[in-house]
Amino acid sequence: MAPKAKAAPRRRATPDRGYSRNYPIPPGQTGRRYLLDAIPPALWAKVKAKATREGRSIRSIALDAFTAYATGGPR
Repeated sequence: MAPKAKAAPRRRATPDRGYSRNYPIPPGQTGRRYLLDAIPPALWAKVKAKATREGRSIRSIALDAFTAYATGGPR
């Protein structure tokens, strides 16, 4: 009996967007996690669609918003 051939690795339907170079991953445990829940479904769908069109990660979008807020930028 012939050995079974390995299946080809599955490709993801969407490309990995990774982390923005503007916000490198902090070393050690200096970074903080924050879970945001109860986001309105229509808003989340719009954000994800725009992020996909722009090739951006949700993380970079959130960190841009946090930075603008912390520095008194546009709201």
